[in-house]
Amino acid sequence: RALLEDNIAFGVNGFWIAGTTGEGLMMTDQQRIEVARIAGDVCSGKVLSIMHVGAVTTSSACEAALAAKKYGCDAVCSLPPLFWPQTEISCIEHY
Repeated sequence: RALLEDNIAFGVNGFWIAGTTGEGLMMTDQQRIEVARIAGDVCSGKVLSIMHVGAVTTSSACEAALAAKKYGCDAVCSLPPLFWPQTEISCIEHY
C-alpha cells in the first residue's frame, strides 16, 4: 500500500501488479487476492492498475482475475502456464 501511494505521489500513472519479475507466481492464491484488493483500493480512480493473473493452473489464474475485477483493477494480463510444453489446443483451453 505504502509503495503504491508513494509512487502515485511522485507522479506514476499506473502499475503492472504482480507481473514481469515473477512475483505473482511466487505468491499463494490468497496473497495474490490480497494484492489485488490493495491495488484496487489504492489505485482505483487515480491511476491505471493492471493485475497479472498468469498462473501455473487455469483455476488459479481465473481466481486471480475474478479478484482483480472484484477489487477494481482496471485490467488483467495473463501469460499461459510457462513451465511445461504447451500445445496450441491446451493454450486455447486455458484461456
